[in-house]
Amino acid sequence: MQEEGIQQHYFSYPNSPKTNSNVVRLIRSIEEELWLIEGLEHTIDELNKRLRRYIRIYNFIRPH
Repeated sequence: MQEEGIQQHYFSYPNSPKTNSNVVRLIRSIEEELWLIEGLEHTIDELNKRLRRYIRIYNFIRPH
């Protein structure tokens, strides 16, 4: 971290909505809206493409 110029390192605990609510919500949305609907019967490359597309829509198009 020092080589990259990072001054402080913050830790957060998994599944703790009080400290990282945005990440917990994004993961839940991905699980519910992407993987449960489209399934996981694809190659890793195809899953990564679908995930990148979903995150782009989630961040820039979808209303929150």
